[in-house]
Amino acid sequence: MESLVDEDAALRAQLQELVADEITFKTQEAVLMADAARSEVDLRRKLREEHDKLIRMRDELAAEAVSLQAELESVKARCEKTLRDRTNKRNDLDRDGEKRKKYEARTHRLQRQIAEMRGTAPSSSDTPKRNRTPSPPAVPKTKRAKSVRSSVVR
Repeated sequence: MESLVDEDAALRAQLQELVADEITFKTQEAVLMADAARSEVDLRRKLREEHDKLIRMRDELAAEAVSLQAELESVKARCEKTLRDRTNKRNDLDRDGEKRKKYEARTHRLQRQIAEMRGTAPSSSDTPKRNRTPSPPAVPKTKRAKSVRSSVVR
């Protein structure tokens, strides 16, 4: 009987140890679950902050893209206007050049006709049909003037 009592006491002690171990385990499990929950909350908060930050950056970049697009359109419009203006100016110069050539040709014909009427120029059949303006008379080259420095007495 004593052995049964000893065995019963040993089993009770073992049972108490198991209960204490289970309580410790449950306590540690609860602590770990609370830590995990806090970590999850912290991670979700950080994730939300990063998400909000990325959304703000996206919005800023979108606004900057709109601004740059407007600036690009403005520059493009200025370039197109400059190109149109230059093209128009070139066309005007081309037209003016054509008008000048026609005017010079008409003037030359009139001068020739006047000279023929006076009898001082060959007939129009003898002259070539080119519209050519006469070159200016040759001017003799003069010596260059002495520089002021060389004429100063030292």
